Amino acid sequence: SGQVWAVGAGDPPPATAAGAPPPLDVAALQVPAYWLRPHARVLREPPGEPAPDAVTLLQRPDLPWVAVTDTDPVFTFGTDCAAWWVHVRLTNRGETPMTLLLEAAEPLIDELDIWLIEHGSGRELAALHTGDRRPFGTRLLDHRHPLLPLSLAPGQATDLLVRVFAVDGEHDPLPLRLWEPAAFETHARHEALLYGAYYGALAVLLLYNALLALGTRERAFGWYTVFLGSFLLWNLTYRGYALQYLWPESPTWNQIALVGFSGLIYASMAVFAWSLLDLPRRSPWASRMQALLALAALGHAGWIVLDPAAATFATLDLAGLGMFAALIGGALHVA
Repeated sequence: SGQVWAVGAGDPPPATAAGAPPPLDVAALQVPAYWLRPHARVLREPPGEPAPDAVTLLQRPDLPWVAVTDTDPVFTFGTDCAAWWVHVRLTNRGETPMTLLLEAAEPLIDELDIWLIEHGSGRELAALHTGDRRPFGTRLLDHRHPLLPLSLAPGQATDLLVRVFAVDGEHDPLPLRLWEPAAFETHARHEALLYGAYYGALAVLLLYNALLALGTRERAFGWYTVFLGSFLLWNLTYRGYALQYLWPESPTWNQIALVGFSGLIYASMAVFAWSLLDLPRRSPWASRMQALLALAALGHAGWIVLDPAAATFATLDLAGLGMFAALIGGALHVA
């Protein structure tokens, strides 16, 4: 298409998009991990337009690329039905080959496409087409965050292109950073130990309350067990571990689980509060408010089942905030 793409509303004016920023020399990096956003420029892809070929995109001088002019390390594209492109020039001015890992440090990006293209020749050096709306098997490396190994020969200049698209229009943050492979392995190992301890503690607490519920027949313990189980499964999904380990070939179920377990968290929290604080008797207004919000939250679970591409989190988060407000108000009234 010969159409000149438009810069999205609220973006910097096209005057900042004269050309690509200077190339980043990977041989000169002095830290084990390096954020790429300060060296990038971005482009909004018009909704409904066919996605262009990455090499063609680089060759078109008419596109309104917008250079990043601040040092914030994370790309944020907000709520937008359009795809966004990121371009960073990488070069190796050293005398030895460089091998690095590119990490997109966010597990919930719907569709993520990355290309490393040799500058000048247009030859594709590496590519990754993944995201949490695609099976986990599309990942090149077994990690909850998408990773792409990059290799640059001495003197080689390249163009790194990243395309992100949110099926529901709710873009998650895009943190892009380069890692030395050994440093990333150390980071990933420490992170796995921390999350393992966290999930282990949650599992022990869940089991303890389940045994209390069985032993005492107290409904409050039972509903707290449901709450903990919902939170544990939601967090595993939110952090990317569920798609990695529990249902790697079921990305649609991953979307349903993320919303469904959120709704179950809010609903079980409401029933737990009723059991613990006796809200239906001591604060009927708070109990009724929580009941309505719990039904609304569970309704989102049905909504995402019927339409896995639905933008549910804006309204689901409002229901959650209302739920917490009603809980605090009811607890204060009871006190």
